[in-house]
Amino acid sequence: MGIRLKRSAVAGKAPQTTDLELGELAVNTYDGRLYLRRNDGTDAVLEVGPVRSVAGKTGAVTLAKADVGLGDVDNTPDAAKPVSTATQAALDGKANTAHGHAIADVTGLQTALDAKAPLTSPALTGTPTAPSAAAYADSTQIATTAHVHDTVTTVPENPQTGTSYTLALSDAGRMVTLNNASAITLTIPTEAVVAFPVDTRIDILQYGLGQVTVGGAGVTIRSSGGRLKLGGQYAAATLWKKDANEWVLIGDTSL
Repeated sequence: MGIRLKRSAVAGKAPQTTDLELGELAVNTYDGRLYLRRNDGTDAVLEVGPVRSVAGKTGAVTLAKADVGLGDVDNTPDAAKPVSTATQAALDGKANTAHGHAIADVTGLQTALDAKAPLTSPALTGTPTAPSAAAYADSTQIATTAHVHDTVTTVPENPQTGTSYTLALSDAGRMVTLNNASAITLTIPTEAVVAFPVDTRIDILQYGLGQVTVGGAGVTIRSSGGRLKLGGQYAAATLWKKDANEWVLIGDTSL
């Protein structure tokens, strides 16, 4: 004798838990559906058997992405995904990383610039400051009052201890001290050898016992009475360049 299941021929009718014993099956012969009463802590009737349809399709079902609400999804790698319309619209409202602006585009910029001195021939007011060059620096650097003070109130020394010395360009504006027990010859080079600027001044001092004689081949040296020697120990004089190869010796001199 075969197993007879509880059955119904009413379309859409499903049994309730009160219709079946635990583990008992029922069939709806109209719908072709099989039911089972089970209890996993909650008493319920479940439909058993194969899935009859998926996303409204029956038979051997093949799903497309649109069948499950994923019509706009694709497998494009993250790095290749296009920018969304909304994102692109937001980006279009931004400036490029590298971009320029007219002065008028920046609020207050022109007013701020108008308060600055021009690079060409600035007319500064107040008490402007600048880095101060070392004393006697000879360059195009701005001369501050500190630089001028140090230059005009100090005279750097060039100490010489030999019996002969030829003036160098670096001696301009300096005190050349000559210190030796024997006679000393101080030579003024020609313009072709050392191009001292006209109006250069060099001070000289006989610091030792050796008498200093000033000379120079190709150079005319003017002095009172033609005296080209310093007067003795601690005697001092000044050499002043009047022309290309013409100097004047002024000070404590002797024949």
